[in-house]
Amino acid sequence: CLKLHGTIASKPRVIPYRFIFTLLLFVAMVLFGTLSFTAGQDWNDRVLGLTFIIIVAILASVYGVIAVMAIGGGDMPVSISFLNALSGMSTSAAGFMLSNEALVVSGAFICCSGIILTLVMCKNMNRSISKVLLGGFGDGGGGGSINIEAKSEKVVGTVKEATAWDVFELLTNARKVIIVPGYGMAVAKAQHACAELACKLRAK
Repeated sequence: CLKLHGTIASKPRVIPYRFIFTLLLFVAMVLFGTLSFTAGQDWNDRVLGLTFIIIVAILASVYGVIAVMAIGGGDMPVSISFLNALSGMSTSAAGFMLSNEALVVSGAFICCSGIILTLVMCKNMNRSISKVLLGGFGDGGGGGSINIEAKSEKVVGTVKEATAWDVFELLTNARKVIIVPGYGMAVAKAQHACAELACKLRAK
């Protein structure tokens, strides 16, 4: 929220040995999560199990901060899509625990749609899904295994250069204007300028 608000700079901040630290966090969360159910506590004495669950929550919060701080401004949509998939997974797990079929089905739909969207966005942004899952946001565009030059298509047609005045005339004379947001707008941080432009066009 602080990055989206602009309080913290959107520049990626990566801690040293992030991969090893992330792996240790996951191992610790799995270990304490297992101990919360198998540590020998009974139904009337669940203090030890609740302590392990609190430790898991703290470790998960630490991982969340580290992962979010490593996200660059242009990578924010990928992270939001992946977190949306995780929310669906947790909803489905809660449905299994409560024996609620509606929660299981709705959580599965949210999880599947979020994962599909994450994979599509990673492919189009030349990102590796393994780096995304391990908090590899903000490393720059060279993290994926896709060769852009090899997959680039040959440009056909004539490139017409347009000045700011030409764009102004086109916008003022157009009956309808469609603004399609994309990765370039996120990197250039042009969403506020586009919103202001849309307000002025509506006022016209």
